[in-house]
Amino acid sequence: MIVCKFGGSCTANKTALENIKQLKNENLERTVFVFSAIGKENTFDEKLTDLLISLCNEPANSASYNQTKTKIISKLKKLSKDTSVSFDVEKEFSIAEAHYQISKDKNFLISRGEYFTTQIMSQFLNLAFVPAEELVFFKSGIVDKQKTQYALESALNNNRRFATCGFYGKDENDSIQLFSRGGGDFSGALIAKCLNASLYENWTDVNGVYDINPLIAKGNLIKHLSYDQLEIMTSMDAKVIHPDCAKLLSSSNTVLNIRSCFDLSQTGTVVDFKANPKLKFVCFKINCDSAQILIHDKNQTKTITTDKNSFTKNIKTAYQTLISKTKI
Repeated sequence: MIVCKFGGSCTANKTALENIKQLKNENLERTVFVFSAIGKENTFDEKLTDLLISLCNEPANSASYNQTKTKIISKLKKLSKDTSVSFDVEKEFSIAEAHYQISKDKNFLISRGEYFTTQIMSQFLNLAFVPAEELVFFKSGIVDKQKTQYALESALNNNRRFATCGFYGKDENDSIQLFSRGGGDFSGALIAKCLNASLYENWTDVNGVYDINPLIAKGNLIKHLSYDQLEIMTSMDAKVIHPDCAKLLSSSNTVLNIRSCFDLSQTGTVVDFKANPKLKFVCFKINCDSAQILIHDKNQTKTITTDKNSFTKNIKTAYQTLISKTKI
């Protein structure tokens, strides 16, 4: 069984949308489809989740509130149009908005980004829609894994394949509980672990994990690494997947594959339980007045501390030294 999670950029682009449909049709082992809220279509666009957060912080019926609301409805209408799905965005959003105005539950309104996105995508893919509030449960602020596993197994028994929402669940008081930002990745990993999936595909807008942050320098795609190695990278600057996913999946039987939804010809990065003995990478963490550069070479790591002004130069030098020599 395969659990697939699609990032926000995947539902903001027509090519990616058609690729999602292709992925669903070409492999029946892809059983659970997890969606984040609609992301950015371009650099100047805004994520649906950010718009919903802004809406929560603006006075009701103010000019800024109405402007933000218009943007939210517009993004949902565009997805409905791009997928040719009949979905009454204004009606559905007004129901959620009315509930929010009474309850003032910000988590509820913010979670509707995933909720509405997945509703539309489930129709587009002809999949059953099972909302996250029926699958993912919290108790005392942490995931109730036993209750969550039971709910997921029941959903799987009732539906051969289904779509659900990432990023949130429901607590013991029937209130919406959000994961931290990027938590859709964690939702997918949690579902994969609970269902003992053989593979968890995390579909995003990059080809996988690189040996240096692409914003710093042009690096090389890492084809294989271990969960321990990924955990090191995501604890630093590697934001390709939620930092808690590696630790969660390391205690499962599930292999992770991080791939681009925009180019299905790329096989991406495979993460499993066997360390890559030849793996080399550089990552970093920015502090208040300094930066740490971590250099990983063949299962050995060392850290260099540098000031911010010299950071870019030093990390590029460290990377060039790493890839040009057998040993650091």
